[in-house]
Amino acid sequence: MGLQKKLNYKKTESERSFYRGSNLKQVMGEDIVSKFDYIGPIRWIFLNYCTGYFIFVEELTNNSEIRSDRLEFIDTMNKIFSEAEQYFNSAPKERPKNPKSLAEYKYLGYYRLSFSNTNPDNSAIIRLNDVEVEKSELPPLLNLDTDEILDYAV
Repeated sequence: MGLQKKLNYKKTESERSFYRGSNLKQVMGEDIVSKFDYIGPIRWIFLNYCTGYFIFVEELTNNSEIRSDRLEFIDTMNKIFSEAEQYFNSAPKERPKNPKSLAEYKYLGYYRLSFSNTNPDNSAIIRLNDVEVEKSELPPLLNLDTDEILDYAV
């Protein structure tokens, strides 16, 4: 399923993770916020500025589980972005683009990345959406140079 060839893209700006906080509550509005027991940040948003692919990632350590109220919130956010993706598939001229690389943004879904310990280096078991993967498989999947991560979509 993954795009196999590397494409040349215009250079984008330097990574600026952790420079901006989440403002989901302000964006969603009080009428929507009041319907949730929990609203919090998306733990990780992986975005490849050159391909335009992006995903939401919930990182779980020590074989933990997602709380039900958080899972409800994540499922709703995933549904919103999945529906937006469907809309942009039917209206491609309206799809947002990265202003520097001109890559069209494309949402590839929500993924649970779970470790049997605290990180990939000390975990005997690593799962991506409940599918066991090797540590060496993570960088190519999470770099989003291709859409190969869709093979792990739920």
